[in-house]
Amino acid sequence: LRIGNVYALVAAYFASWTLLRLFLTFWTLKNKTLNNEIDPTVISNGKQLTLISIINVVANQIDKIILFQFIGAGVLATYIVAIGPIDIVKSFLGRTISTLALPKYALKQSIDLKKHVFRWTLILFIVLIPVVICYLFVVPYFFSFFFPKYIHAVPYALLYGFVLIPSAFLLPHTALNAKMAKRKLYYFNSSTSLINICLICLLTFNFGLVGLICARIIGQCVNLCISLYLVKTL
Repeated sequence: LRIGNVYALVAAYFASWTLLRLFLTFWTLKNKTLNNEIDPTVISNGKQLTLISIINVVANQIDKIILFQFIGAGVLATYIVAIGPIDIVKSFLGRTISTLALPKYALKQSIDLKKHVFRWTLILFIVLIPVVICYLFVVPYFFSFFFPKYIHAVPYALLYGFVLIPSAFLLPHTALNAKMAKRKLYYFNSSTSLINICLICLLTFNFGLVGLICARIIGQCVNLCISLYLVKTL
């Protein structure tokens, strides 16, 4: 791609992202009846939660930087194609959990919240196992049909599929957000991001693309354990 094309792609991405959300915001304001309740902490909490998430964003993108700089663009392309389907599922899962659970968790008392989170995290963990098994059967056909030039990425896509199971950490993480547990969220994002970055660097440099994928899976397991511990201490 030429530099001009890159700028055009970035501009198109952000323009479509912004315009869609502006449309939905104005549509909501026009068609929904608003109440008179004002929470003076919303803006400050939003700023702090955004700041907390910055470290996590760095940890989620550093894998691509490392692959490009130390292994090559070809391997990076294989990696992005391999993780694409599962990352879409993870993104959808995260948004669904946040939308459905966040308002309910905000109203629950801490004792009831802990019981609910631990129970449903276990249920979600178990439910995701057959989902991953189905994915393992489907992905070779998916790649042969949609990405025939990247059929060599199938083994990596199969391995990366297991990252979906410990994604059950999204539920306790949503509980922390619902309770505005800012200190715990700072601890979660800083500790998990540091561990994930270390795992990615160590395993990628020693085992290449397979090591990177294993680092992502182990990192998700770490996220699950730490998020459950922090909910337990609410």
